[in-house]
Amino acid sequence: VLFDLGSAALRADAVPVIAQAAAKAKATQAVGICLVGQTDKLGDKALNARLAEARARSVAAELIREGYPANKITIAANPEAFGNLSLGGSDASEKDRRVSILFK
Repeated sequence: VLFDLGSAALRADAVPVIAQAAAKAKATQAVGICLVGQTDKLGDKALNARLAEARARSVAAELIREGYPANKITIAANPEAFGNLSLGGSDASEKDRRVSILFK
């Protein structure tokens, strides 16, 4: 699920992706879902950590709205460990501004 620069708001194109993930998790009886919030490498590291968590929480809220149980959702938000995949000091790559949805 991709995000705009500096934002944790879900984009319109994210809603069907999240709905599909919720449906797949329910259909396959996944034990749970882990949401990994990530950011690009621009900006303050502490702010990016909060933004990564806020992005994961936005996706979690939509999963819950789609009927997926809140108690089966785990949020991981650590842009230093999981994000910042682009190279270069001024890169604000969209692929880094995301939440990955992992099935347990």
